Amino acid sequence: MSALTDSHFETVKKAVETVFSDVGFVVNHEVILERFDQAGGSVDYDRKLVRLPAALLWELAGQAPRQYRLTGMNGDSYDIGTGAVFKGAIVTDPIIADYPSGDRRKPYLHDVVRNTRIIQERSDVCFVGLMDYPVADDESPASRYRAWEAHLLNHAKPYAVYATSYDSFLEWLALGRLIKRGDELKGSGLFSVAIAVLSPLTLTRENCNMLIESIKYDFPLIPTVCPMAGSTSPYTFAGTLVQSIAENLIVLCAAQVMNPGNPFLFHIGPSVTDMRSGRAQYYTVDKTLWKMAGVSFAKRIGLPAAAETGGAYSSRYDMQSGAEGMLMTLSALMSGADVLCGAGSCLNANGLSSEFILTHYALLDAAAHLKKGYPMSELEQSVEAIREQGCGGNFLTDALTVEHLSDSEFFASPLFDETGEAGGGMTMLESAHAEAQRIDESFRSPVPEEVAEALRGYFAFRIEN
Repeated sequence: MSALTDSHFETVKKAVETVFSDVGFVVNHEVILERFDQAGGSVDYDRKLVRLPAALLWELAGQAPRQYRLTGMNGDSYDIGTGAVFKGAIVTDPIIADYPSGDRRKPYLHDVVRNTRIIQERSDVCFVGLMDYPVADDESPASRYRAWEAHLLNHAKPYAVYATSYDSFLEWLALGRLIKRGDELKGSGLFSVAIAVLSPLTLTRENCNMLIESIKYDFPLIPTVCPMAGSTSPYTFAGTLVQSIAENLIVLCAAQVMNPGNPFLFHIGPSVTDMRSGRAQYYTVDKTLWKMAGVSFAKRIGLPAAAETGGAYSSRYDMQSGAEGMLMTLSALMSGADVLCGAGSCLNANGLSSEFILTHYALLDAAAHLKKGYPMSELEQSVEAIREQGCGGNFLTDALTVEHLSDSEFFASPLFDETGEAGGGMTMLESAHAEAQRIDESFRSPVPEEVAEALRGYFAFRIEN
């Protein structure tokens, strides 16, 4: 797996510049259009079309910080862009892969709770998001609020806000003020906000409004960029890569022209259109290549970047989903991304499960072990051990054996069946399910009672009204 070569980078960079200078992009908001005009861009107000010369494009891109900090409600902080690798998580989707069959079903409240608790237990998760979706065990109009409340009462991580509307985003702001208990929300690092681009190359008014409101608080922005090769982007790998990068930079430039220095996390999510059915093939082998190339481009221009790490076409717990999970996790880790997102995702990005979350994290552990390469630092001590034991000896009680029994010299995972020929071990799926149950049953909420009471009051009002 390789990053973009110097030649590839320059070729892609030139193509992105051409898109910005010759094609442009649509911005459905007068204020942002005016700012681009003032900054030196070419703005057609009637068509709401912006074109940027290459020099201005890279000037704006260069204003985004190379590092920024996220902070949870209890003060736990995560410095993004410093070389540390964190996880970004999501806890529900429209479909849940049921255990143990993998059958598709709607999410229930206990799915939201259990998945949130699993994420809270991981110290390397830097933000967590909740899809704005109702739960099946409450069919009332308040269903989404019950899911939202259950999620917020079970974790203290920074939040990734994936709002489906501007009104929903304003609700998040109200919740943020409750969580901060009167402290300033601006610059808090509590929220990261997803801003979608309508492919090809269009910022809707709804998302412009969310962008403008987000930058008032210096919230880091995460572009939701999902062009589909063959329908909303060119039916080529290279063309969809260029458009994905360009759509990222639309969000970046709009943020910087409004608020220079606003934090930004580069992230692309392209897919292939099945030209027989018109459906998006979101998880393909090509996804791993787009991911590697996208992160490589972001790093070359000095931006922190995220990459998807989970992914299976179906909701089945089978050999294909295992192979896809390993491909996705290994390529995500090898890409050099700062944040690895989406563990547990299945059903072509429409499904999720506790078991998929935990198995994808186990696969990430295996990928991380492979990325370390060959540990050769103790070669001299090892040769000395061979000398001491000599021909016909054994190393069961050798000093190096004792030293490395409890470290990570060799890969081991509690989710992998490592019983070998002895047999009798649980399958990875069974182990993941048992671990999910253990976390769920032993969990204690980290949310301060003062905050919990405020959140309960907020949702009680919303549910009643």
